[in-house]
Amino acid sequence: MVYIYLFILVLSIASGWAMLWHTPKLALREKMQKQKKQVSIIIPARNEEKNLPILLASVQKQTYKPLEILVIDDYSEDQTAQVAREYGATVVQVQRDEREWFGKAAACWYGAQAAAGDTFLFLDADIFFPGSDSLARMIANFQEDTVLSIQPYHTIRKSYENFSVIFNILVLAGMNQFSILGKRLPAAGAFGPTLLCSRSAYFQVGGHKRVRHNIMENIALGQIFIEQEFPVQLYSGKDVLHFRMYPDGIAHLFEGWSKSFASGSVATHLFIMIC
Repeated sequence: MVYIYLFILVLSIASGWAMLWHTPKLALREKMQKQKKQVSIIIPARNEEKNLPILLASVQKQTYKPLEILVIDDYSEDQTAQVAREYGATVVQVQRDEREWFGKAAACWYGAQAAAGDTFLFLDADIFFPGSDSLARMIANFQEDTVLSIQPYHTIRKSYENFSVIFNILVLAGMNQFSILGKRLPAAGAFGPTLLCSRSAYFQVGGHKRVRHNIMENIALGQIFIEQEFPVQLYSGKDVLHFRMYPDGIAHLFEGWSKSFASGSVATHLFIMIC
């Protein structure tokens, strides 16, 4: 029996090593700091009055200043819009049409249409920049003909949030880019919490309107970018983008797990799934 346990242990370590052979992080590239882009930060938000102050305060501390910050209010029932304005953001109200298209994808699409910048940075409201150079690192590593997406680093304040560490690891592995096979596997798409792309590329591929029926919109949109020859560059967010996963309780944690596993597993390569 001991040998069986040892075999399972070795197999588990080997599988984890194979899935997450390398998780690249963003570096601050001094030679690219002269690269100036007009960045529109687009934040889809519904009932985010608690999260927005953390994110927007961290944006204000950035050494690289965005052109604008747009908070796309999707019929919030709290003080989301008021909080956003207090921190200097422009509030865009989602207009629900007769086709009943609403939610995050719709908010991102409305935000892109309202944005004035040549570069779009879509951020979930529960993200924040941990350092003053975080946005500079993102822009320094971004290229016009690519898409950059980051899985935020998971910070923990309550004991049950430790369970989401497993989820975060599986999200990284499930994107097919961090395994021992490296770039030989096709990327599964883009991470859900963040996406950085040029304005022209976004509208060329049809933006979030193309994925309005997808639950995991950025995975689907990332696949469309790849199909149209805009490579998706994936990174781990440690020291650049952080977040707390499901701080509102363990019920939200299990709800989020169910949604993400059911949708994300479709795009995960068989090799990664076996691991």
